[in-house]
Amino acid sequence: MAWSGGTFTRANGATEWQDDAALGIGIEAGLHDAQDNDLATGINTCLTKDGQNTPTANLPMGGFKHTGAGVATANGQYLTYDQVNDASPIKIDFANDRLGLNTSTPAFTLDVNSTGNLGEAIARFDNTSGGAGLFFRKSRGAAIGTNTIVSASDTIGTINFQGANGTGFDTAAQIYAFVDGTPGAATDMPGGLIFSTTPDASATPAERMRITSAGNVGIGRTNPGTYGNLEVGGSAYAATGIVSSSASGAVLILAANGASETRINTNTNHPMVFYTNNTSRMTLTAAGNLTMNTAGATIGGDFSNATVNSKNAIMTATNNDNSLVDIIPNGTATVSGIYCHNNSARTNSGYVAITSSSTINALISDRHGSGSFLPLAAYTNGTERWRLDTSGNFMIGTANTDPVANNVTGVAVGPTGSVNIGRASAAGLFISRRTTDGNLVEFYSDHDPGPAVALIGSIQNNGGVISYLAFCGSHWSQLQDNTAPTIAIGTVIESINEMCEWPGETENRLPKAKISDVTASTAIYGVFVGWDTDWTATNDMIVASVGAYLCRVAAGTVLQIGDLLESAGNGMAQVQADDIIRSSTIGKVTALTQSHVEADGSFCVPTVLYCG
Repeated sequence: MAWSGGTFTRANGATEWQDDAALGIGIEAGLHDAQDNDLATGINTCLTKDGQNTPTANLPMGGFKHTGAGVATANGQYLTYDQVNDASPIKIDFANDRLGLNTSTPAFTLDVNSTGNLGEAIARFDNTSGGAGLFFRKSRGAAIGTNTIVSASDTIGTINFQGANGTGFDTAAQIYAFVDGTPGAATDMPGGLIFSTTPDASATPAERMRITSAGNVGIGRTNPGTYGNLEVGGSAYAATGIVSSSASGAVLILAANGASETRINTNTNHPMVFYTNNTSRMTLTAAGNLTMNTAGATIGGDFSNATVNSKNAIMTATNNDNSLVDIIPNGTATVSGIYCHNNSARTNSGYVAITSSSTINALISDRHGSGSFLPLAAYTNGTERWRLDTSGNFMIGTANTDPVANNVTGVAVGPTGSVNIGRASAAGLFISRRTTDGNLVEFYSDHDPGPAVALIGSIQNNGGVISYLAFCGSHWSQLQDNTAPTIAIGTVIESINEMCEWPGETENRLPKAKISDVTASTAIYGVFVGWDTDWTATNDMIVASVGAYLCRVAAGTVLQIGDLLESAGNGMAQVQADDIIRSSTIGKVTALTQSHVEADGSFCVPTVLYCG
């Protein structure tokens, strides 16, 4: 009997020993042995009832089932239908295509439950750089396996974290991925992530953070990117805190307080230090003091407002209070100040500074490097009122250092002691001694003879009478050839019939002169005082004509106080024969003290001059 793949059959047909037996023919041993061999072969190629033999090929069931199977308890045994459908531990919900672990009613495609530790491990073992993966996929195709493109805002996958509420489960937190934009064909799937948590006294998750397809992150913001890659929003007061874990660590808070203000707040007793290029640049102390930490640091920007452009404004935060700025030195230093430069390259600029030191408070105009020296000026009502130029000339009402010579209005005070006043009308100098009589103006000189500095004259008020003390009236004059020879003080000078000459001027008052060479000359102009060294265009002499001065006489001349003097015709004076003041009279001797003795023995005596 042979196995045909489905049934047992006898292999020997008509020659089978059973046919011989039916005919009464004796059984041949050879036929019987062949039948026995067929039977043994069939049994060997089939399964025994007690499992002594194992299959040597697949066992097709022909649409039938294994029934009455035992419960599998070890490896290599069948799981029965009961075992995969009674939730111990597996439940297959064939009607809803769901698989449950330790649950008889799976609510999801895969529903896993446990009374102890529960977790999922996905491991990958291969010699590559790749790792294990977990994929959430979404298609708008209605049938499994169909690939229909998703739409903008479609949810691709969700992870929910739920807790029991006594009767069921509520979501406490949630992460889901969505299509953030319009997807296209291959390689175009913009995506975003939303992180949500459920607030207290609620079972509905609220969005807390979002990451967009552009990489922008919003915390409390659903459309980040308008104000930066990271935006933090919230209630009226929205803040971000950065906290050090150190003991007494610093806390930094960035906040927006409603519609009123934005804040950068340390919230602890720590300074706020600003860095660039990993270097400390500026410090705001806990007491509110601002320190620049870099030598030569600058503060730039436009602090203008709607009415005053390109100006910096500093105002106290106290309503209706005065605004003051204090600049103080650091530590034991003694100088502070404000510097204003006229070039952004400060090392090559002109500047003005206001400084204070232990010895002086100074207003400075100077320069750095190749910058220019510039004058100082003061303005009121848009008009320059005074100027101090780089040579030290101080000018009021003009920028001209010589208002008189240039016929302009103003006052110029020179660095060497000169005062130059020009005015279109009225007096240019007003002097008042308000409560007592005495000097209004005093004149000093350190010119020899006499002490280093001596009072040599004054203008004085006495009971309303103005006196010119040590008065000596003088004139300018020139020699005919405009030379400047050496002439002794007190030499007698007489005029000639030529007028002095000055560039650009027509003179009609002051004549030229010569050393007197006519005895008892009536053309006496005065006595020689000196050459005007302040004027260099021409050689001008100063001739004293009236008042108290000196007159030169020859050696051995005998004089009396009260003698009248006249020209001796040799540049010196002689005693006039009578005491009548004449047109030739030079003056009257007031004292016999001799001075300015020359090599020829001539000398000067004090004289009141009458020749003016």
